[in-house]
Order: sequence, then structure tokens, then C-alpha cells
Amino acid sequence: MFSIHTYLLKGNSVIASELDLDHVHKGVILENIEHSFVDIRNELEVKQYFQTYKKFFREAILIKFNDDIIFDFTYYDLTLWSSFASLIEDFLATDSKATEETVHYQASISLENTDQDKVLFSVVKMNKIQLEIELPKYTFLRALVDGGLHYYTTMCNYGYSHISFTNMKSCYEELAVKLDNLIK
Repeated sequence: MFSIHTYLLKGNSVIASELDLDHVHKGVILENIEHSFVDIRNELEVKQYFQTYKKFFREAILIKFNDDIIFDFTYYDLTLWSSFASLIEDFLATDSKATEETVHYQASISLENTDQDKVLFSVVKMNKIQLEIELPKYTFLRALVDGGLHYYTTMCNYGYSHISFTNMKSCYEELAVKLDNLIK
């Protein structure tokens, strides 16, 4: 039902060289995906990436729902998975609505309960709705948690064990337990 994959933006790409993300046209991003992003499933390419970029990663998360892309490369940001972790934590705590500001993209991502089994996922930038879709609540939350855990586990397995990554891996492990307890 859901497919989630993470990519890292190469610092020397056409996209990354633009300091103001508002000026990077969506078409430019989508035309330069293969040359600008590293798929974290490609261990050799990621390890080469680590030689150049050691501290901050701009992450792109590709989320598909029933083969339809609902979140794509145009939403890349610094520590995007960290923003999703905060969003999920807040949503699970309130079970009504949670919103999180992304670090660099200057957008907000939100989850809102629409009924017992559905959640409204939204992305808003400059007061304009970029994305708004109703999704199956626990399936979507589980997919996000699994995607975040996969990202941090993979990066740690590749040898990137910066304290922020090990902490976020633990955070996603805790979110998985919380989610499992809610579903039971």
C-alpha cells in the first residue's frame, strides 16, 4: 500500500547550489533527480557520499500510496526525518492534530484525525496548501515510522554513527513500540 524511500541531496548538484529553495523550480528538481540525489539503498554510493558530506544531510523522502506519489523530491530538507519524528510524536500524544515546521524548506507538515481510521496529511508553504490527502491512519503512521527507522538504521549500518543519528534511530524504535501498543 505504502512505499517509502529516502534519498540524500548531493552538495555539488544544480539543486544544492541554489541557496534559496524558493527559487528552485519544481521542474528543475524533477529533471535532475538522477544527478542530484543518492538512493540510501545504494551502499557504495552512500559511502562515497560520506567522504564529502559528513555533517548535514538534505533528505528527500519519496512516499507512494497505491503507486501514486504523494510526497516527492521537491520536499527535500535538512533533517526531514527528524521533522517527521516530531510530527508523529505530537500526533500520537494528542490524537487530534499535529503540525511541524521543516528546517530549511520553510513549510509545515501536519497530521489531523478525520475519523477513527483516517488521517489528513498536509504540506503547507507560504500559506498555500501544497498537498492534502486523507490516508489510512495506522497504516500511514506505521509506514512513516518504518521508513524513518530504516533510514537511521541504514545510515548507522553504513558507518555513519553520529550521535544525532543513533538518537533518532532510538526515537523511531520508541515510536514503533508506541504505535504497536495503540493498535493492540
